Amino acid sequence: MEPLESQVPFPVRFVHDAECAAELELWRDPELTDAIYLSLGEHLGGAIVSDGKIQRGRTGTFEYMTLEEGGRKCYCGKLGCVECYCSADALLREGESLESFFQLLRKDDLGYCRRWGMYLDWMAAALNNIHMVMDSVIVLGGHIAPYLTREDLARLFMAIQARTAFPESENFLRLGVQEQDAVAIGAAIPFVRSFLASI
Repeated sequence: MEPLESQVPFPVRFVHDAECAAELELWRDPELTDAIYLSLGEHLGGAIVSDGKIQRGRTGTFEYMTLEEGGRKCYCGKLGCVECYCSADALLREGESLESFFQLLRKDDLGYCRRWGMYLDWMAAALNNIHMVMDSVIVLGGHIAPYLTREDLARLFMAIQARTAFPESENFLRLGVQEQDAVAIGAAIPFVRSFLASI
């Protein structure tokens, strides 16, 4: 960080992109005191919000939890990581875009519905594991989130309830802020907060 800091006349810090997006969630909803933020992007990312603050360091790296022993190979070199089943990269085939995938899915194309069902099953397994560790709201953001419907969230919640040892009646899943450049905006927020506190 020091070489970069010496080249620009501004404060510099490195932050995980999911933590930046979670900062935006906190900015938009100050009452979000305890939550898990999961970024469903090309790759997965996560952040933990506790007591209204983002937990820094190696927290929220849910993408490297093992979902299937001896499963698909992750870019980290291990097998069966959540990344390999729940990222946008895992959902799409070569040459596909999220837009084209969801267009065909919403037209009830059988192959796409089958793939989506498998994706939601893996996602339910991952979210159940995460929720068992931290009993809080789970906010879904990232590139896939804008395509999710209320029906998708209800279906995902029901799949989690079918797996969990502790069923709940209230859906703890919610969609994150649907804002372009959420990561860039979120990265700026700590500096904005610091500035506001100084005046």
